Amino acid sequence: MSYIAVLDFENLDNGIFLHAFAKALARHKQPGLVIHGDSEYTNRILQTGVMREQAARRAIKDLNLRLTALFADAGVPAVAMHGFHRDAVMVSAERDKGTSWQDMITIRSERLTHPPGTVLLLSCLAGVSETDGASEALSSTRTTQILPLPELARALMRELHIEQLILFSHAKGTDFIKLELPETLSKSEDRSFLEEHISRDFLESDLPFHLATPERFGREEHLHKLPRVQ
Repeated sequence: MSYIAVLDFENLDNGIFLHAFAKALARHKQPGLVIHGDSEYTNRILQTGVMREQAARRAIKDLNLRLTALFADAGVPAVAMHGFHRDAVMVSAERDKGTSWQDMITIRSERLTHPPGTVLLLSCLAGVSETDGASEALSSTRTTQILPLPELARALMRELHIEQLILFSHAKGTDFIKLELPETLSKSEDRSFLEEHISRDFLESDLPFHLATPERFGREEHLHKLPRVQ
């Protein structure tokens, strides 16, 4: 896999964007890995009286299915899974004060394999390991953990040796496409601009990434030319 593409909260609540993204992905000969979290759908579930954590989990699972169907409609074959499937992405049950997410997350790369030419669609729902390191895969009630997208991306990039992380602008219409952007942007110096296009959790992380729109993402041979944010 040559890249990780992130669909965040704002992206997932924008139907026009999602259809454009699926069409762009269909033009890729060697599709990468697509990861996602929840969306505004979580808040709609909350209105039914469900607790937030449960609502977010339900939203993520539903979005995984909806995205798979959307990709299929665009002619994109996808292998959809959650992190807890096959114990591919696991997190320690106990998090001590000062322990980083990266010390808690385990990626089993061999369980993320998929047929050539297909997209791997992975949600941020990880499985939870017992304190003795055992998996809960055989439990009648599985415990899951919603991972922050930047931390999931970081762990996947490290274990799968993927160098390019791609995020998508929150801009509406063609505004972002018309902008003349430099080859690189700074999270500190260009903060006010980036806040209009990127979620705060990625801006506050130390992860560098490339900024894209569906139109530019569709040009697979030019992905390396996307503006770099660091």
